[in-house]
Amino acid sequence: MRQLKLGYIGKSFALGGLGVLGTIIAACGGGGESATAAAGTVSKYVLFASSYTFNTNVAASDPAKWTSLEGGTASMGAKDGGNFIYGDFGIFDNAAINYHQGVGIQFRHAAALNATDFLYLQVKSPANAALDVSLSSNLVIQMGNGVNVNENANTAQVFSVFVEGGDYNATAYTYAYSCQKDVTIPAANFQPNGNPLGMSTYKIALADFTCTGGATSAAALTSLKSTVKAVTVKVLGGKDLTARETSTTGNYVLPKVGFIAFS
Repeated sequence: MRQLKLGYIGKSFALGGLGVLGTIIAACGGGGESATAAAGTVSKYVLFASSYTFNTNVAASDPAKWTSLEGGTASMGAKDGGNFIYGDFGIFDNAAINYHQGVGIQFRHAAALNATDFLYLQVKSPANAALDVSLSSNLVIQMGNGVNVNENANTAQVFSVFVEGGDYNATAYTYAYSCQKDVTIPAANFQPNGNPLGMSTYKIALADFTCTGGATSAAALTSLKSTVKAVTVKVLGGKDLTARETSTTGNYVLPKVGFIAFS
């Protein structure tokens, strides 16, 4: 896994099965992209989500707070009845999206986490349709934890990144193919140590993900790559240091996601 400069600017990306080839001019912050029609073009560089707008008409209880400029629904929430609770802040308007260069909601926990607790921040594929990334070898994702680590020593540092697709089971809330990779956010990437927004861009080899839904992990990944439907960043109970997960103070966490692509 490599860290890249913010935004992954200047590459040419195809909008998957939409058959559009374009050059990304500005990765986040309300548009600024240029695309040239090239029907039938196949590329290893596939745009998933460039930036987002806030859904002003959604109910407070609706997790689908945002929509990517590519038409994918972006949602965030926590386990019902779990120990994660709302942390008094969210990126709930377009001005905040532009400032933070992404979307997210802050949470905390007043009791120790258990292995079934989770937060999720999910971005669906363009137009909420299956995306073919068969030629791609990497996930490129701009993400981070937006809290000040000096004020939240017990904040989460392990983010579990999921790429999922295939048939969706609305009862179990699962996809037929699911690939997971845990990413530890380096202390240097938190504010105030690094980027003041707490965001960095990660290039993660798809071969490094552990996948389910096939006879082998590699077989599941191959099947998934032709039908990607969601990229999700989760904070999972049982993944981080015990001291962080059993804490009751200093554990605010603000997962944020911005630009997403495959390369």
